[in-house]
Amino acid sequence: MQLRERLQKLALVASKEFKDILRQELLILRDRIRLLFIDGSFMDIHYPVDYDYSFHWQREKELYRINTAPDYSKIELG
Repeated sequence: MQLRERLQKLALVASKEFKDILRQELLILRDRIRLLFIDGSFMDIHYPVDYDYSFHWQREKELYRINTAPDYSKIELG
């Protein structure tokens, strides 16, 4: 199953389960879906991959993320 199909399935579930708190239709972007909530916050959900955040929720000045990227402990800093 292609990434776009997986995102569409995830968007369908989210739109049914959270229809009373969503501001509008879900956005299916290139690599994620975006939920826009009635309180003005939004949530980006990426299909889990090994190199990026899979979950991002932004509420005014608050930010919540789940990092599924591997630990790059061998990177040298400045």
